[in-house]
Order: sequence, then C-alpha cells, then structure tokens
Amino acid sequence: MVKSFSFVFRADASVQMGNGHFMRCLTLAEYLKKRGAKITFISRLHEGNLFEHISKKDIEIIALPKPEVFAHASSNTERDNHAEWLGVSQENDAKETIKALGDDQPDWLVVDHYGLDEVWEKAVRSYVKNIMVIDDLANRSHCCDMLLDQNRFENMETRYDALVHAGCTRLIGPKYALLRTEFTEGSRFLLIDQSKKTCELVDRFGCQTVVEWLLGDLSKQHWKVHNTSEKQMELYWIWANDKLVRKNAFNKEPITWDNHVEWFRGRLANKKCSLYLILVNKKPVGQVRFDDEDMFSRIDYSIAKQFRGRKLGKKLLGLAIKEFQKHSKQKILGEVIIDNIASSKIFESLGFEKEISRGNIIYTKKAKTIA
Repeated sequence: MVKSFSFVFRADASVQMGNGHFMRCLTLAEYLKKRGAKITFISRLHEGNLFEHISKKDIEIIALPKPEVFAHASSNTERDNHAEWLGVSQENDAKETIKALGDDQPDWLVVDHYGLDEVWEKAVRSYVKNIMVIDDLANRSHCCDMLLDQNRFENMETRYDALVHAGCTRLIGPKYALLRTEFTEGSRFLLIDQSKKTCELVDRFGCQTVVEWLLGDLSKQHWKVHNTSEKQMELYWIWANDKLVRKNAFNKEPITWDNHVEWFRGRLANKKCSLYLILVNKKPVGQVRFDDEDMFSRIDYSIAKQFRGRKLGKKLLGLAIKEFQKHSKQKILGEVIIDNIASSKIFESLGFEKEISRGNIIYTKKAKTIA
C-alpha cells in the first residue's frame, strides 16, 4: 500500500509583503496534491491575504488571528523589517501554529516566511515529522530537514553552510524553481536573476523535481556508495542522535559530540571497519557500517529521517552489502530489537536467515549470496 503524505504550509500574504511567498507555496502544494498528498495551509489574517483565492482550490486553510499593532524592537535592518511582516513575535506565532496543527503530526511542515527562523522552527519541531524551509535570503539560521532556494548565486552551493546543520538536504538553484504551469509552457524557458544580472537556462520540471525529493520513488534515481571521510563527522552525529535511531539502538542514551568525535575517528582508522555513505543524486540519504568480528561482520545502518517511509531500506542496504563483498568474504550479521519491525522486513527481503537470541532478532547471511 502506497503511503499518503500530509503537508502543512505556513505562509502569509499581505499588502506589506506581497503574495510571492504564498503563491510559490501554493504552486508546490498543487503539484503535491496531484500526487495524492493531503494539503493544509496555515496563514495569518493580514490585510491583503489570499484566503478567498485558496478557497477556490479545494485546499483547507486555517486562519491565524489578525495581528494587532506589532512593536518590534529593531535597529531598522532588513532582517528586523521582515520580522515585522509576521505581525506577532516568533514565539506567539509558533504557539498559534502548534494549536492549529492539532493532534495530527504532518509528514512535512513547509515554511516560507522571511520573518521566521530557527527560533520558530525549534519551537514547532516536535509537533511535525519534518520541516522544509523555502528561502532565498540566506541571512538567518534554520533548524530544518530540507531547504529550498531556487535562485542562482555564484556561491549558491555554500551560502547556507553556516545556516543549516549537516543533516539538512539542500535543494539549491534554478533547477528547483517553483514555477506555475502558465510560465512553463514549451520545452525551455529563460529564468532571469535580476540581482546578479545573469540568466540561467533551466527546464520546466523544477516543481516535479522538488516533489520527487519530498515523496517520490528515489529508488529510480542515481545511487552511489561512497567511502565515508572525516567531512561527514557532523552528519553522522546528527543521524546517530535522531530519536528513532536512539529508540532502536541498544544504547539509547544521546551521544555527546566529544564521544562521537573519538568514536568516529577511531572507526575511520580501524581497518576492520567499513563505513559507507549512501548518496542519491549526490545527496546523502543514509549510512551503512560493517564491523569485522571473529566469525562475522556486524552490520549497522540508518536512513535520514526525511527519507523514511519511502521503501528505500532494501536498496540502501543491498548496495552497501554488494560494495562490502567486493573485498570481504565474511558472513554478515545484523542484530535487531524485537520492536524494530521495519529493519526486520528489510533483512528478510534480502534473504537473511532469522533466529532469536537474548531477546533480540539475529539475521545472518553467508558471503556472496545476497538476494
């Protein structure tokens, strides 16, 4: 059965800020809806809102209260002016958004607002499964799982390095442009970046590309098994401390940075350990590790939280095992806690033999016989 994904968009339109943020969210929402996703908008009752417009699209919209006069302690910077667009403090907006979300935890909360940053995102994070930020200013930090910036800049691949954590999937550049269908007729079109006085020729499939990253079948994309290096130290630490990873681990305590650094460098230096980073279209989606012991090689793996529920585990693990077996003839062993049903299904789909030991499930596979 195909999973149905739910998306909540947090975006505003007003006389002061215009409607660009809201409309590009609506464009993405309509593409997602065509793919069977459940769509909800949360928006504030600013003067100049687009509630009437979206009501014609058969999309649910939840209204946040009309703001009173919002006195923001500012230094007249652009960042402060954008904060005023929100109409309330980030803390109050987060509380109202959480109330609007109700008891349902959406798969994705998509936020497109210059007045919101990591303060707001951290406040709402535990009420949603994943957060996607749409931005183009690169002037504030974010706590998100995916970031989209559809604009072309000379430094576009690095301009968010200090603003998002290593586990954030970045969709950067005009190939992810959220253009409405009326602007994408024909096979090619010209996208002009006025601020840089340059132009970039891109195809018309930007929205579809973003949708694929959010809910598509990534197994059909280009996969690569990459040897892990010290550059991925922070990424592995973030993945290791993910709530679900800790829940399914034998040691459930959070891992400190200092302990992780010592462990990570030790594993990289250990010739009996193989660390693989799994990439899809050059973006990290998970990791697989093999630790050689006397009679077998013990396997450990994880998938980045923003890509779970997409049936990627079998391919991720299968590719890593194939790479590992190029230089090893060891039997492979995976140990799974009883409650980790997803991992059990993956091992069984790859033809591992199953037995119960010490209250856990042990999966083994002889060398060179992976299904």
